[in-house]
Amino acid sequence: RDLHSFPTRRSSDLLAFVVSGLVFWWPEIVSGYLSPIGKVTYLALAFLAISPLSLLIYLANSPLYSFYEHTPKLGEISALADQQIAGVAMAIESNVVLLTVIAFALMRLLSDEPAARGPADA
Repeated sequence: RDLHSFPTRRSSDLLAFVVSGLVFWWPEIVSGYLSPIGKVTYLALAFLAISPLSLLIYLANSPLYSFYEHTPKLGEISALADQQIAGVAMAIESNVVLLTVIAFALMRLLSDEPAARGPADA
């Protein structure tokens, strides 16, 4: 098969998404890879890094990819409106996921903190 064919391309895209997702979440899912404060810092930096991207997609004055200007639209919405919906959806999803994981990491950090100091320091 042609390496640039659609099924091959979709498979390589999917593999790239899975691998990049595992690389991103590795410090959180592998126990002991980062300290609790390291996890909170890592996730907070990820939150700060991804927020401007969704904002850029939402606030752009024209479609970022000209390809989508000429494709059929669901519900006859414009390419710009579709892009803005995608930017909002991306912001909501990433904020909910990252803030939830940050909250759990903070709770873990705060619950581990007194035990780390010991009973004599309390």
